Amino acid sequence: HQDRNIVRGVIHLSGVFDLLPILSTSVNFPLKMTRLDAEMFSPLQQGNMDRLVTAKHLQHWVVVGENDSPAFKEQAEKYVGELEGRGCQVAFTVQPSEDHFSLVERLMEDQYSLTQQVLAFINTGSVSW
Repeated sequence: HQDRNIVRGVIHLSGVFDLLPILSTSVNFPLKMTRLDAEMFSPLQQGNMDRLVTAKHLQHWVVVGENDSPAFKEQAEKYVGELEGRGCQVAFTVQPSEDHFSLVERLMEDQYSLTQQVLAFINTGSVSW
């Protein structure tokens, strides 16, 4: 399908790739997410990974902040490993001195290194630094 190739890449900024651990936390109180919801929307779930890897042309760029919690970093590393293990194109970046809030907030700064890298990624569809 030619239409699928219009998207060349995906940038995952401090993502939560497995929502199951959130079910029993206060974060889920307002969400009211069920186990089925968590499985359906968790990229690390087997069925979702199987669907994701059908688009081998996609470049995945996973970014976490150096100051993110261990849980964010572990999920990102696991996601990268799963993608790599399935033959996907993937790059992994730990952004120095940032966390998942500041990492996104600073994207509005023209001179921020991550902003420049994101723009280059959008223009080329690949991570090349």
